[in-house]
Amino acid sequence: MGDLQAVHNGSRFGSKNRCPFIGIAKPNSLFPSAFLLHPSHVPRFKRTVPIDDYVLDVLMRDLIGHDQKPAAFMVYLHLYGEAARNKWRNISASVRTIADATGLSKSAVHTALTHLRRRQLIATTADHVTARPRHRILRHWRARSQQL
Repeated sequence: MGDLQAVHNGSRFGSKNRCPFIGIAKPNSLFPSAFLLHPSHVPRFKRTVPIDDYVLDVLMRDLIGHDQKPAAFMVYLHLYGEAARNKWRNISASVRTIADATGLSKSAVHTALTHLRRRQLIATTADHVTARPRHRILRHWRARSQQL
């Protein structure tokens, strides 16, 4: 019991400013970057993605406010950004990869994709049942000549 009381009082390690887990570091001597979990894995974005006014002014209010499907808007924004970065080609993405990218659950992504298909905001194709699906962003508010 004496050792426990000595550790609690700080006398065993010399002073109260020392921590047995860190060594001799004082509480305020650590850099803020020492608390980041993965400082080398922070993405550095180099490109911006232009978003149509319709997406922010109309579609966001429609999906989130009227349909009450904020996950559908998040999934749409994710697919929209991927498509814009890939020159509007089809996006090959499974439910799991979309869930990992957006932070949503797989069931929420599945429900969102179903809703986006029903609203004709995306079109999904696959070669067979177990193949990774390809999603195409449909921008019906643009003229046909501008979509290509």
